[in-house]
Amino acid sequence: MWYPFLSSAGSCASLARRGRMEENNRDVCSVDGFSVSFFRAFRLFNRFLHLFLGISLVVVAGLTFWIFFRDIYYALVNPDQLIYGLLHALGTLLILWTISELIATEIRCLGGERVQVAVFVDVAIAATLRKLLIGDIENTGVEAKLVNLAALVVLGLVRWALTCQPFSRKKEG
Repeated sequence: MWYPFLSSAGSCASLARRGRMEENNRDVCSVDGFSVSFFRAFRLFNRFLHLFLGISLVVVAGLTFWIFFRDIYYALVNPDQLIYGLLHALGTLLILWTISELIATEIRCLGGERVQVAVFVDVAIAATLRKLLIGDIENTGVEAKLVNLAALVVLGLVRWALTCQPFSRKKEG
């Protein structure tokens, strides 16, 4: 459990019943009782916040689906703009993949797992890839493309460092 003092075995009442608490520490129990209530309320608010974020991500995913299919439709209706339309659709697909990763992270978080930093690096990689793809359509300068490419290399190295076995904090059975 994230807050060990919230468990029933560590509550002030159970400690007092077991006789492990000294007389001068009884005042701490009233403060701890407030702390326990505060942290429970805070955790409940956090769960509602994550639920709101999850629902919002589902709505955004639906809207992104609509944009993706609209991009495909416009690419097929305007054959002279086929390449640009497909690149826009690919950029939208990268956004959809990012939203999917965030939804999966929210599911894991609501299930009680910790959020992995690598997810945010993946989101940054997808956004940088999209910038590189869309940069050809928007006629960005060579300097901007080089900066995005350098950022992509750095993000790739950070992602590799996060998932490298000696640096990862995976539980071993």
